[in-house]
Amino acid sequence: MQLSTDEPWDTMKAQILAKISTALNPPLVDFDNYNIMFYIPHVLPKPGLTFTIEYDFTIMNGSVCNMKAQDPTINSWLLRRS
Repeated sequence: MQLSTDEPWDTMKAQILAKISTALNPPLVDFDNYNIMFYIPHVLPKPGLTFTIEYDFTIMNGSVCNMKAQDPTINSWLLRRS
């Protein structure tokens, strides 16, 4: 998934939900059912930070904007909450 740094939180959230739906095909896709984390290689080590609210998205965007790479890599992973 690739987004511009000026995309809003709702766009990122919708793209994550679409990826979850495609990969897992759950009967109901609810963002609150997942713990999502992100990390940036060589900048923010694993396990990284949570990615569940708009503030987390702002932190990630701030980190990306300070990077010199044209196309920085940001990794994310999710766990289904029980």
